[in-house]
Amino acid sequence: TTWTFTLPNRGANDNADSDALPDMGGMTANFTLAAGELLQNMDAGMYVKPEKLSMIYCICMDNATTEDNGQFLNGLLIESYPNEIWRISSGTGGYDMASLDPPVAPIPLDPATATLQEIQMGIYSFDFKTVDAIGFNYVLTNGIDEITISGACAYPDINLDPINTTEICTTDDPIALNAVPSVPGNLSYFIDNDEVTEIDPAALGAGQYELKVEFVPTDPQECIATILLPFEVLDSCFAAVNGYVWLDADRDGIQDAEESGVEGVTVIINEVAEGGPPLTDTTQTDANGNYNFDVWPGTYKLTFVYSGKYLLTAQDQGTDDSVDSDVDIQTDMTALFVLTKDDVIALDAGLVLECENITDAGIIGYDQYLCGPGNAAERIENLESPSGGYGDIEYLWMYSTELGEFNAVNWHPIENSNNPYLDPGILFETTYFARCARRVGCGAFLENNIVTIEVGNEAQPTIDGPLAVCAGSTVQFTAPDAGPSAKINWDFGFTASPRLVTGRNATVTFPAVGIFTIRLTVEENNCLSYREQKVSVVNTPTYCGTGLMIDLTTNVQEHAIIRWEILDLYNHTYVVERSADSLDFYELGEVTEPAVQVGYAGFYEFVDTKPKRGHNFYRVKLIDQEGAFLYSNTEELILLNDSELVMIYPNPATDKLTLEIFEDFGAPVSIELININGNSLYREKLAPETIRTDIDIAAYPPGLYLLKVSYGPADVKVMKVLKR
Repeated sequence: TTWTFTLPNRGANDNADSDALPDMGGMTANFTLAAGELLQNMDAGMYVKPEKLSMIYCICMDNATTEDNGQFLNGLLIESYPNEIWRISSGTGGYDMASLDPPVAPIPLDPATATLQEIQMGIYSFDFKTVDAIGFNYVLTNGIDEITISGACAYPDINLDPINTTEICTTDDPIALNAVPSVPGNLSYFIDNDEVTEIDPAALGAGQYELKVEFVPTDPQECIATILLPFEVLDSCFAAVNGYVWLDADRDGIQDAEESGVEGVTVIINEVAEGGPPLTDTTQTDANGNYNFDVWPGTYKLTFVYSGKYLLTAQDQGTDDSVDSDVDIQTDMTALFVLTKDDVIALDAGLVLECENITDAGIIGYDQYLCGPGNAAERIENLESPSGGYGDIEYLWMYSTELGEFNAVNWHPIENSNNPYLDPGILFETTYFARCARRVGCGAFLENNIVTIEVGNEAQPTIDGPLAVCAGSTVQFTAPDAGPSAKINWDFGFTASPRLVTGRNATVTFPAVGIFTIRLTVEENNCLSYREQKVSVVNTPTYCGTGLMIDLTTNVQEHAIIRWEILDLYNHTYVVERSADSLDFYELGEVTEPAVQVGYAGFYEFVDTKPKRGHNFYRVKLIDQEGAFLYSNTEELILLNDSELVMIYPNPATDKLTLEIFEDFGAPVSIELININGNSLYREKLAPETIRTDIDIAAYPPGLYLLKVSYGPADVKVMKVLKR
């Protein structure tokens, strides 16, 4: 198969040409012989086919200025016959060696002038450049034979987090610089040649700058990638807040066309700043009730100061935010709001003339006693309605579990309680209630008397047991405060085994992951009480001692796909690691969300799009919310080369040659490096199960070498090595 037929029927002398037809596999054309005729010139010429001696891919030139314009040096050696002319017949993707470095556009190869150089007798060389991620494909010919070359070279992807370089202001917070390169290595950031960790607009000041991101890969065969990002820091990036203060004559909280603005209301703007002095500024509404502030971006609130004859109208009334009041009637302040560059926010305030509030909050009743926790209280009745003032009355009920002075710290409002009476519902501890009342929108609430609903201890459903349980484990819950004659019943839910238990102590198993409710009922002293408690059933490996198993497969693109699943309540962090020798691992990436979530079952996946040829070992590190961690099993992926038994790289090499062995048949493996004169330069015998070794070739002169590998019962494998 290394030989082929030469061109047929060449020249004028039929006795000296070849009559075998290459397209017919060496057959001649039909010919006719007469009786007695002797034909002695049916000949066949053959020659050894030219071959690609070696292909040099992706020698990085480290001259990128963006993520997609870096150049690579590529080379080709062809072994044929002396004194031939090899040239490009067709193809695209390569660039002339005379091309300048980026950002200058490279010069595409011209097939009409791109010829190969004969560097030794019958050895032809062709060097050309390629550009980051642009593939090349060429057909080379000597006029008779053709050789096709193709490939693609790529710089590492830096993956810099997006930065808005068009609107950076001296008042902006420092901008974090973060990138996630596609391969391991070291990142450096520079602004005008000064190394930085962030863009600090205040420290830089207004002006034009250039951010340089430089990534140096750990693997010396990878390229140094660079990003140059010009940006400008602006000195002035103000935002505005304005608004309208009006007299809400009909007290509906909405601006009407006939309602006028209020002049002379003081408006104070306060910045809520982290570190440094916050901004404070003051203005007053004009004759039409309007005000305005120009401030730098930040987080602010407004305070309105008005005459004692006014009160604030109700906040956020209606559906149109442009005509309501935005000020809290209790604090005279707006909610916090954030201003970014060039923002304009309108915040309005409605005022009403001071009204006459109630003077007596009325009386509620009565005090109650519940025999134990989990019982429902009777309704608290309105014994005497609030009086004084005018207008509709609104109510707000409050509760506290601590008897003491009525205040906003210990007393809590009850939502949707605008009624003169209250249904307290089920109580688990002694609770105090008070009713507050006022004329709608008229001043502060007034509170009345306090009603006490005492929860006794005639039946005590206290639960003593764990709040977190490992799935499948057996745990015990106890009712320690129940009396000796109490009837005690447990309900652990339909998934527990057993679900229902009687008695002070209950032993139960939760087989499924989830959050479940335990209900304890205690009956004694003619009192029936209950209490409920949540329990989390988990299967966390770091807490429950279970392992983490990964599965490793590949797809048609030879990507490594690592999958694992876990049944648990909590989200963990998973760090995927890779190693070339199963000893030294480095981080490939991080997974925090499952690819698929079914109930509490999370199915996770990570794809390594660039596994190397040879041995690849993978494992996953699980880190829980407390920082504890464990490792999964280790799985191996071998991407074979054409030999399927052994692989060498890089080839061509300069200083070091790496050999990976995929099969040794349980016997030692011998390796020998030989020069083209047949002299042995290096020998080594490797122990069985050796998967990788390095050979130092720095001292040897450039040229062609042979690497002979002998192992077990297999044949000797000989591979060509080009030293540059």
